[in-house]
Amino acid sequence: MVREGSLLYNSDNTKKTITDAKGAARFAASLFESCDREKFYVVCVDAKLEPITIELAFMGGLSQCNVCIPEVFKSAILSNANSIMCFHNHPSGDVKPSREDRKVTQRIKEAGELLGIKLMDHIIIGDNGDYYSFRENEYEV
Repeated sequence: MVREGSLLYNSDNTKKTITDAKGAARFAASLFESCDREKFYVVCVDAKLEPITIELAFMGGLSQCNVCIPEVFKSAILSNANSIMCFHNHPSGDVKPSREDRKVTQRIKEAGELLGIKLMDHIIIGDNGDYYSFRENEYEV
């Protein structure tokens, strides 16, 4: 069952495993091509780290995107996901996380722990393949 606004990702011949931040950033880069607004995607993955669904959870303005924590986990619960990865872009191209980015990541991590759905990473996508991985840089997510 896939809710409106979600994309069913894996069919039998397109399964891809996401194992590291670089691969995840490459996977997500196409979601943000020519995007002039902040978007926040949630990718739900199964126990094999294969994407199940991709959901555009929130769309914001030029410099911010308000994230509602329960909405982050809605598609994960409905798809029986083992874990999630979050991606959002900075239209400015600068991948440095804001204070709000850090707060939201911490809140998502804590909510996931309560629900038993692990936050694998939160990655900020910038220009020219640049990305910032919270897992690689500062958080044990």
